[in-house]
Amino acid sequence: KKTVSGTGAPDTDNFTFEVTGLDSIEQVEYPTNNRFTLQKDGSRVLTVIRGAQFTVKETGYPAGTYVRVSDDVDVRASKDNGQEEVEFKNHYVAPVTVQLSAQKTIINRSFKDGDAFTFAITGNDNAPASVTIQPTTGNGPENITFNAISFDLTNLGGDTEKVFTYTIEETGVQAEGVSKDTKTYVAKVTLTKD
Repeated sequence: KKTVSGTGAPDTDNFTFEVTGLDSIEQVEYPTNNRFTLQKDGSRVLTVIRGAQFTVKETGYPAGTYVRVSDDVDVRASKDNGQEEVEFKNHYVAPVTVQLSAQKTIINRSFKDGDAFTFAITGNDNAPASVTIQPTTGNGPENITFNAISFDLTNLGGDTEKVFTYTIEETGVQAEGVSKDTKTYVAKVTLTKD
C-alpha cells in the first residue's frame, strides 16, 4: 500500500516499486519485469505460495517534492493463507517560490517616457537560474520585480538548510543623461527543510 502525507500532494504522481526474490511467486497479479507503479493511496496484490519470502523496494518517486519515510520491506507470506500488508510512506513537500524585487531611482532628474533600464539577477553556488528583465518606466522610483525563483528538495542536496546567493546588476541604460549604476547588489535566500 502507498500512503502520502503532507498538504497538496497530487493524486496522479507515480511511485515505482521492484520485487526481488520472485522465484516462488505464482503467475497471478505478477508484476511486469518485477516492477509495478502505484499512485497516492494505491495498492497492489501479489499472490504467492505460502511461506514465500521476497523483498519490495520503492525505486522511484517524483524528484524534488517527496521525502521517503519508510524503508524497503522484506515479506514472508503467511503460512495460514493470511494476508501480509506492507505500507510505503512518503511525505510531500510542496515547492516554494521566492520573488526578489529592487527599486531604481534617478538622481537629478525624473523618469521620462522612453527611458529603459535593464537588470540581471544571477544565481551563485548552483542557485536556480533566473532571467534578465526590463522594468517599465515612469515618474519617481521604479519598482523592479524579478521572475519568481522556484525551490524544491533537490536544491538542498541532502542538507537541511542552504543559503543561495544572487547578484543583481544594472546591465543597460537607455535614458538621456543617465549613466549605468555600476554597483553589484547581493540578495540571499535561505532554504530550510522543516
